[in-house]
Amino acid sequence: RTIIAKAVAAKPDVVFAMFAPNEGFVILRQFPPLAKGVPLYIGTDVNKGQLVDIFGKEAKGVYFASRISEQYEPKFVLKFKEEVGNDPDYFAALGHSAAIILADALKNNDYKISGLVKKLINITDLSTAINDFRFKSDRTVYVPLDSYEFKDGQFVKSEL
Repeated sequence: RTIIAKAVAAKPDVVFAMFAPNEGFVILRQFPPLAKGVPLYIGTDVNKGQLVDIFGKEAKGVYFASRISEQYEPKFVLKFKEEVGNDPDYFAALGHSAAIILADALKNNDYKISGLVKKLINITDLSTAINDFRFKSDRTVYVPLDSYEFKDGQFVKSEL
């Protein structure tokens, strides 16, 4: 409460926050009633179930920046539901995308490990859960990110 009160007292246009989920849930629960209309932008990974527990169906004034869209490739979602029994989360989508691209690279490299890193670079496979997921030449991953609001129990792309 003290951190939130100090942030709001400074009369900012917006509060940016990065925190571990456990501490973040405390801030998320307390921020809207104390914020006096100041928007909160967070980059913490929070799932829909956790948000419903905290806010109900809508988190007014809270924006989730740098988040992967939950609009995954439809065949992946269908297969995941068949196998697991529920909707995939972003960890499942990231794992699926990385595995598909790795399998493509292995196949294109005659299943040899040597030279595999070069084969991984910039492969895009439309069957991956996350469209446009790819490994870059500097050995990092490109994942399309955006900002979302939580409305009607879903993440909705923010228009801000």
